[in-house]
Amino acid sequence: AQASFLESIEPQLPGSFCSPCVQLGNQGISTLLNYLLNAGVVSSCSKLCSHLDTKMEKTACNLACDLVGIKAFISALNHTDLDPIYFCEVITACPAGPDDADAKVLKAEASPSSVSKGDTVQLLCDLNVTKASGVGEYRVAVRGPVKGDVGEGFLLPKGLDVGAQQLGVELKVKDHTSGDEPVVWQPGDYEFDIEVCQGECGSKHPHSKVFGTATGKFTLKDGLVVV
Repeated sequence: AQASFLESIEPQLPGSFCSPCVQLGNQGISTLLNYLLNAGVVSSCSKLCSHLDTKMEKTACNLACDLVGIKAFISALNHTDLDPIYFCEVITACPAGPDDADAKVLKAEASPSSVSKGDTVQLLCDLNVTKASGVGEYRVAVRGPVKGDVGEGFLLPKGLDVGAQQLGVELKVKDHTSGDEPVVWQPGDYEFDIEVCQGECGSKHPHSKVFGTATGKFTLKDGLVVV
């Protein structure tokens, strides 16, 4: 599995049921659908959720399934097209976002703008929210002379409040050569995109919208390799 190089710098909000539900993820929903296709009738949440791979997925599945019951849970699985945010809205684990939500993505910048291998850089995005949004996500993707894919999505379980907002992640610029998808950083100029959305970015489901994308830059200097 690919290592995670990005970590959100927003505080984690305790007590929200929306976050654990969304953690079921595209892969978890796909696993459940495949099991249902082969198993036919499933009578309990615990039996269905036991077929997931990780403890986190199983916990999220049991919480969500117990919330609405096995029949409604299976119905939602069959009608949400592997979109975990919309799925959690359908079963009322997450409130649906308002259709008039509005935000402008203003700019993205790196702090610091020049780093060496082994350093941590903050990738930041400023935006102005004119009408508060519902649950959504922002996605970060890094491009440049790096071998391997560096990108990830981060949940906004409470949406975005009205006013000036800043989203961001910390990126550890360090080689990861173990596993199936190695990542090796080379000196040079890098760009990164931060896309901000209500609902899942790119989703065609109700209440989903893309507020915009901002692009920033940073430079990886020559230097000693940090192991």
